[in-house]
Amino acid sequence: MCVVPATIANNVPGCDLSLGADTALNQICEACDDLKHSAFSVQNCVYVVEVGGEKCGYLATLAGITSGADAAYIKEEKFTVRDIQERRGQRQHHH
Repeated sequence: MCVVPATIANNVPGCDLSLGADTALNQICEACDDLKHSAFSVQNCVYVVEVGGEKCGYLATLAGITSGADAAYIKEEKFTVRDIQERRGQRQHHH
């Protein structure tokens, strides 16, 4: 018998990767790529992408890294809309 964890949250203790997490990450990246392509000519916009994963930030963190996000906010670290606004303000000053 072989036990294989299957969860998009990838939060099974003692396991490095779960079935479902890789597929979910691929789908999120495809959706983010589609969003970037469709909004290519729009400037000064903020796009917020919410992903599943319950209370585990694995999927949000990896999706942020692989899609080239400016920031990734996870439930383990409290955040508010103000954090997103401040991040946008910092980004505008750098450009």
